[in-house]
Amino acid sequence: MTLDLFLIIDERFLCGCGEDALLYIWDLTTGEVVFGQRLATSVTVLQWVEHRLENRRMTYELVLGTGSNLSKGVLSYDPVRVQWNLKQQTFTMPPGGGIIRCFSCIDVSYDGIFIFVGTTGGEVLTFRRDTCVFRACIPVCTNGVKGIVTLPGDRLLCGGGDGSVLVLEGSDMS
Repeated sequence: MTLDLFLIIDERFLCGCGEDALLYIWDLTTGEVVFGQRLATSVTVLQWVEHRLENRRMTYELVLGTGSNLSKGVLSYDPVRVQWNLKQQTFTMPPGGGIIRCFSCIDVSYDGIFIFVGTTGGEVLTFRRDTCVFRACIPVCTNGVKGIVTLPGDRLLCGGGDGSVLVLEGSDMS
């Protein structure tokens, strides 16, 4: 098994997923696997978004793209079942008319309100993080978006597979 994605949050959890579509989350303090699940397709993008204290326990939020679907996952500890659970909610996708989008990169806005996802078709899709709703589709390049970095002041740096680098500025649908 080869793991493609590794991301650490809060110096506590490590998340990885490979071509076999197995998603694992390890607790780095104990070394044990706290969550494992086989997904329908392998994960192409994954981003830890936030960790916060809820009901005297830490919860962790992540966004993951599998195939042409984007999901928000909330990892929380269930003291009754004595285990960690990952509750997933699917983001609404733009009407595509049969177009299937494959995700290549992902980042979160500085204020944490928006999720930006680059596609292999050269678009940047914008979603509201709290409501999991699609907001905008911005064509930026040809040959796919290879990297996204959020910058201060509602700016987004996009690197395209065609060698282009664009800085997008704005908020929500503008």
